[in-house]
Amino acid sequence: DPSRRNVTPPRPSTAAVRQLPNPAAVTQSRMRTLVADEDATSRALLEQVLGSRGHDVTACADGDTAWTLCQADPPALLLVSSTLLETHGVPLTRRIRAIPGGDRTVILALTASAQPSSLQALLQAGCNDYLMRPLDEAVLKVRLAIAELGVRQETRAKHTVESARRLSFA
Repeated sequence: DPSRRNVTPPRPSTAAVRQLPNPAAVTQSRMRTLVADEDATSRALLEQVLGSRGHDVTACADGDTAWTLCQADPPALLLVSSTLLETHGVPLTRRIRAIPGGDRTVILALTASAQPSSLQALLQAGCNDYLMRPLDEAVLKVRLAIAELGVRQETRAKHTVESARRLSFA
Protein backbone atom coordinates (compact mmCIF):
# COMPACT_ATOMS: atom_id res chain seq x y z
CA ASP A 1 0.00 0.00 0.00
CA PRO A 2 1.77 3.21 -1.19
CA SER A 3 -0.07 5.40 1.37
CA ARG A 4 1.46 3.40 4.27
CA ARG A 5 5.12 3.52 3.35
CA ASN A 6 7.54 5.11 5.76
CA VAL A 7 8.63 8.51 4.64
CA THR A 8 11.76 9.84 6.22
CA PRO A 9 11.86 13.62 6.28
CA PRO A 10 14.88 15.08 4.53
CA ARG A 11 17.81 15.89 6.83
CA PRO A 12 19.00 19.46 6.82
CA SER A 13 22.22 20.00 4.97
CA THR A 14 25.40 20.59 6.93
CA ALA A 15 25.46 24.16 5.64
CA ALA A 16 21.94 24.77 7.00
CA VAL A 17 22.91 23.44 10.43
CA ARG A 18 25.95 25.70 10.61
CA GLN A 19 23.77 28.74 9.92
CA LEU A 20 21.47 28.09 12.87
CA PRO A 21 22.06 30.52 15.73
CA ASN A 22 23.68 29.33 18.93
CA PRO A 23 20.78 29.00 21.43
CA ALA A 24 22.95 30.32 24.27
CA ALA A 25 23.81 33.41 22.25
CA VAL A 26 20.14 34.07 21.53
CA THR A 27 18.93 33.70 25.11
CA GLN A 28 21.83 35.30 26.99
CA SER A 29 22.75 38.93 26.69
CA ARG A 30 26.18 40.03 27.84
CA MET A 31 25.94 39.70 31.60
CA ARG A 32 28.06 42.21 33.51
CA THR A 33 30.22 40.15 35.84
CA LEU A 34 32.85 41.12 38.39
CA VAL A 35 35.54 38.67 39.52
CA ALA A 36 37.35 39.65 42.73
CA ASP A 37 40.06 37.11 43.49
CA GLU A 38 43.58 37.56 44.79
CA ASP A 39 44.72 34.35 43.06
CA ALA A 40 45.85 35.24 39.52
CA THR A 41 45.44 31.68 38.22
CA SER A 42 41.84 31.38 39.45
CA ARG A 43 41.07 34.87 38.19
CA ALA A 44 42.38 33.98 34.71
CA LEU A 45 40.36 30.72 34.63
CA LEU A 46 37.20 32.54 35.71
CA GLU A 47 37.74 35.28 33.13
CA GLN A 48 38.24 32.68 30.37
CA VAL A 49 35.20 30.57 31.30
CA LEU A 50 32.93 33.57 31.86
CA GLY A 51 34.10 35.21 28.62
CA SER A 52 33.37 32.02 26.68
CA ARG A 53 29.84 32.09 28.13
CA GLY A 54 29.24 35.62 26.82
CA HIS A 55 29.84 37.58 30.02
CA ASP A 56 31.25 41.10 30.06
CA VAL A 57 33.95 40.47 32.69
CA THR A 58 35.82 42.90 34.91
CA ALA A 59 38.41 41.42 37.26
CA CYS A 60 40.30 42.73 40.26
CA ALA A 61 42.58 41.30 42.94
CA ASP A 62 41.31 43.00 46.10
CA GLY A 63 38.17 43.79 48.05
CA ASP A 64 38.66 47.57 48.04
CA THR A 65 38.62 47.66 44.23
CA ALA A 66 35.61 45.32 44.16
CA TRP A 67 33.76 47.64 46.54
CA THR A 68 34.62 50.71 44.44
CA LEU A 69 33.43 49.00 41.24
CA CYS A 70 30.20 47.82 42.89
CA GLN A 71 29.44 51.28 44.22
CA ALA A 72 29.80 52.78 40.75
CA ASP A 73 27.48 50.22 39.12
CA PRO A 74 26.62 46.89 40.80
CA PRO A 75 27.28 43.93 38.50
CA ALA A 76 24.64 41.32 37.73
CA LEU A 77 27.03 38.59 38.94
CA LEU A 78 29.91 38.82 41.43
CA LEU A 79 32.39 36.01 42.05
CA VAL A 80 34.46 36.92 45.09
CA SER A 81 37.11 35.11 47.07
CA SER A 82 35.99 34.35 50.61
CA THR A 83 39.48 35.48 51.68
CA LEU A 84 38.67 38.96 50.41
CA LEU A 85 35.35 38.88 52.25
CA GLU A 86 37.14 37.97 55.47
CA THR A 87 40.00 40.42 54.95
CA HIS A 88 37.57 43.28 54.56
CA GLY A 89 35.10 41.82 56.98
CA VAL A 90 31.84 40.13 56.18
CA PRO A 91 30.37 43.62 55.73
CA LEU A 92 31.66 43.69 52.10
CA THR A 93 28.65 41.65 50.94
CA ARG A 94 26.34 43.52 53.29
CA ARG A 95 27.59 46.86 51.95
CA ILE A 96 26.98 45.63 48.40
CA ARG A 97 23.46 44.54 49.36
CA ALA A 98 22.77 47.99 50.84
CA ILE A 99 23.58 50.05 47.73
CA PRO A 100 20.93 50.75 45.07
CA GLY A 101 20.81 47.69 42.80
CA GLY A 102 23.14 45.68 45.04
CA ASP A 103 20.26 43.59 46.31
CA ARG A 104 19.87 42.18 42.77
CA THR A 105 23.54 41.15 42.38
CA VAL A 106 24.01 37.37 42.48
CA ILE A 107 27.09 36.75 44.65
CA LEU A 108 29.12 33.54 44.50
CA ALA A 109 31.86 33.11 47.10
CA LEU A 110 35.01 31.21 46.16
CA THR A 111 36.10 29.14 49.16
CA ALA A 112 38.41 26.29 50.14
CA SER A 113 36.43 25.53 53.28
CA ALA A 114 33.94 22.68 53.15
CA GLN A 115 32.93 23.20 56.79
CA PRO A 116 29.16 23.64 57.00
CA SER A 117 29.57 26.47 59.52
CA SER A 118 31.87 28.39 57.11
CA LEU A 119 29.48 27.88 54.21
CA GLN A 120 26.53 28.96 56.34
CA ALA A 121 28.44 32.10 57.35
CA LEU A 122 28.95 32.98 53.68
CA LEU A 123 25.24 32.58 52.97
CA GLN A 124 24.31 34.61 56.06
CA ALA A 125 26.71 37.33 54.93
CA GLY A 126 24.67 37.78 51.75
CA CYS A 127 26.23 35.34 49.28
CA ASN A 128 23.77 33.44 47.10
CA ASP A 129 26.00 30.42 46.63
CA TYR A 130 29.61 29.26 46.73
CA LEU A 131 32.21 27.50 44.60
CA MET A 132 34.75 25.16 46.15
CA ARG A 133 38.48 25.58 45.57
CA PRO A 134 40.36 24.28 43.78
CA LEU A 135 38.03 25.24 40.96
CA ASP A 136 36.86 22.35 38.81
CA GLU A 137 35.95 23.68 35.37
CA ALA A 138 33.04 21.24 34.84
CA VAL A 139 31.51 22.08 38.23
CA LEU A 140 32.20 25.77 37.62
CA LYS A 141 30.16 25.69 34.40
CA VAL A 142 27.21 24.00 36.13
CA ARG A 143 27.26 26.46 39.04
CA LEU A 144 27.51 29.38 36.61
CA ALA A 145 24.46 28.09 34.73
CA ILE A 146 22.55 28.14 38.02
CA ALA A 147 23.79 31.66 38.83
CA GLU A 148 22.90 32.88 35.32
CA LEU A 149 19.40 31.53 35.76
CA GLY A 150 19.15 33.48 39.03
CA VAL A 151 20.31 36.66 37.30
CA ARG A 152 17.80 36.20 34.47
CA GLN A 153 14.98 35.62 36.98
CA GLU A 154 16.02 38.71 38.94
CA THR A 155 16.12 40.76 35.73
CA ARG A 156 12.65 39.56 34.71
CA ALA A 157 11.28 40.38 38.18
CA LYS A 158 12.81 43.87 38.03
CA HIS A 159 11.27 44.51 34.59
CA THR A 160 7.88 43.24 35.78
CA VAL A 161 7.93 45.64 38.75
CA GLU A 162 9.03 48.54 36.54
CA SER A 163 6.27 47.77 34.02
CA ALA A 164 3.68 47.62 36.79
CA ARG A 165 4.87 51.00 38.14
CA ARG A 166 4.63 52.55 34.67
CA LEU A 167 1.11 51.19 34.22
CA SER A 168 -0.02 52.47 37.61
CA PHE A 169 1.11 56.01 36.71
CA ALA A 170 -0.42 55.95 33.23
